[in-house]
Amino acid sequence: MQHLQFAAAVFILLTAPLSQSEASTSTKSVNSSTPWFCHEYECAPYTVIDRNADYETRQYSAANWVSVNVQNYTYRPALSEGFAPLFEYISGANQEGVNINMTAPVLVKIAAGAGPFCTSNFTVSFYVPTAQGDTPVPTDRSVYLNRLPPATYFVSSFGGYADDTSVPAQAAALTDKLTANGEVYDSSLFWTAGYDAPYKLSGRHNEIWILKNGEAAAVRSAAG
Repeated sequence: MQHLQFAAAVFILLTAPLSQSEASTSTKSVNSSTPWFCHEYECAPYTVIDRNADYETRQYSAANWVSVNVQNYTYRPALSEGFAPLFEYISGANQEGVNINMTAPVLVKIAAGAGPFCTSNFTVSFYVPTAQGDTPVPTDRSVYLNRLPPATYFVSSFGGYADDTSVPAQAAALTDKLTANGEVYDSSLFWTAGYDAPYKLSGRHNEIWILKNGEAAAVRSAAG
């Protein structure tokens, strides 16, 4: 019940406007088996295979996700639109009528539109807990289950709030660093990963994920 109350608060606050005073900086973790930014929630499992001052290279295991596709012009409304049916799904809108624990991160895949007046394609996803066993089928036809294959991502982090200003800037900064370091990556799409409720004002943690090149086709086809 605590997990569902948290998710409800996230949805309510996602639809509220942000004030300028809500920005803050992120902190870094000390080495631990569970990253600090997962808090009390189960996180999608990964292994850090390399790290520098600007980003990590992470190997993510195959995992089950529940997702919704959204078309919108901007990030924040797309996140709100996608979050709502996913919250309903974990609250019992599935064929088993069961509640499913909230997890982290809330993942948003972004494939930018062809121009400034074109919609972008967003996929909002929740990680399905490993203890869930057989994942129940959604009753909402816009919600679907998918299994992402193992994949390697370049991941950068930033504090404050992920919005239509910070997300493009952070994604551009990461691609600049990857290019400068000679990394090969898929430039056609990227992900944001959020770990905090909107009412959390300090110590926030957000991420940009960019897929290592050579793995794009399998992940893109599985990710909707």
